[in-house]
Amino acid sequence: MTPLMYGLLASILAFIMWPGEETVMIVAAIMSLFATIFYYYVTTVMMTLKDIQFNFDGQFSEMWQIRTVLLMAMSILYMQGQIEVFYYIMPFFVIGLIGDIFSTMIMIGYITLEASDPDDPED
Repeated sequence: MTPLMYGLLASILAFIMWPGEETVMIVAAIMSLFATIFYYYVTTVMMTLKDIQFNFDGQFSEMWQIRTVLLMAMSILYMQGQIEVFYYIMPFFVIGLIGDIFSTMIMIGYITLEASDPDDPED
């Protein structure tokens, strides 16, 4: 996990220990930063400024731990009335969840990807 993810986990634990507006704002700030970075990368990929490469060398546990931490942060934001931030973050979470499910299915061999040759006339 990245240092920012550890910061998010620490802010979630701080909210559990000392629930207050300050800890909710820290969770909201970190989650908004994650979503903004994600939206920036999606925009650069859609504008063909960046290429995407799949990396299937990751581990299941870390991938789903991160998704669980993000789900906890989103539930805190929703329960504390930060609806605007919750809906700003929702596409980031849903697209990431779909990507994690897709990666998991590839890693366990349920589906396969085959590289295609653009010069091949059979396609």
